[in-house]
Amino acid sequence: MDWIVGVIATIAFVIATTALFRINNIPAEILRKVEISLKAAIGMLRADAEENAKLLKQYSDRILEVERRVESGLSAKVNTSAELTKLRADNEKLRDEAARLRVAAKKPVR
Repeated sequence: MDWIVGVIATIAFVIATTALFRINNIPAEILRKVEISLKAAIGMLRADAEENAKLLKQYSDRILEVERRVESGLSAKVNTSAELTKLRADNEKLRDEAARLRVAAKKPVR
């Protein structure tokens, strides 16, 4: 009967020792799994950040192109407006000159 108690005690000792060893390794396992999860999350965030940077660059390039087109269009409008103003002024001068010539032609020569 004593040998049964000894065997049971030995089995209980082995089970307790194994449990304590596993319990001792739990923080290391948790740390390893958390580290793997964090590395995966950081990798995904890095990939998202790179994709967002590419999209941002594309949109920025598009905006700059649109701004350039608008500015060149505004510049063309300003140039057209200035040219029209100059042509109107020249036209007005020509009309005044033509009117003076008509008035001069209508006056009798003495």
